[in-house]
Amino acid sequence: SPIGSEGFRLLINGLEGGNLAYLRLGDCGIEDVSCLDDCDIPNLTQLTLESNAIGNEGAMCVANNLLGSSSKLNRLCLKSCGIGDEGAQALSARLSTNTSLKHLDLLANKISIDGMKSFARALFNVRTQPRNRPSKTGPNHSLEELNLTR
Repeated sequence: SPIGSEGFRLLINGLEGGNLAYLRLGDCGIEDVSCLDDCDIPNLTQLTLESNAIGNEGAMCVANNLLGSSSKLNRLCLKSCGIGDEGAQALSARLSTNTSLKHLDLLANKISIDGMKSFARALFNVRTQPRNRPSKTGPNHSLEELNLTR
């Protein structure tokens, strides 16, 4: 049976401060990841929460707590997690300060064109030129792969 949100909380509390690098919890009935607010898993490099209904709140929690400037996380899989534009905006906002994330998978979520545009804005420094022509000034992120396929 799935571990659910309570099992996730217990697991995260047990991993705090440890050396765990890979955590894969696909389709585990997890809806609440707010326990990440108080955790420190310093060596975590890959996290999969695929097919858990964490929604926008979960995406914001992941963004705020696992994608900071000191994060080592380089692969994040949030496929089919019920994430919409608000969650996408929280994740994309972290790309300008995060220097470790290389792969972000958001396949099969509820992200509209507006959420996708937030990634486009975050992936490049954009200046407005005369006649409203944006000019790319270069990347400001470490991302190598982004999957926003609906």
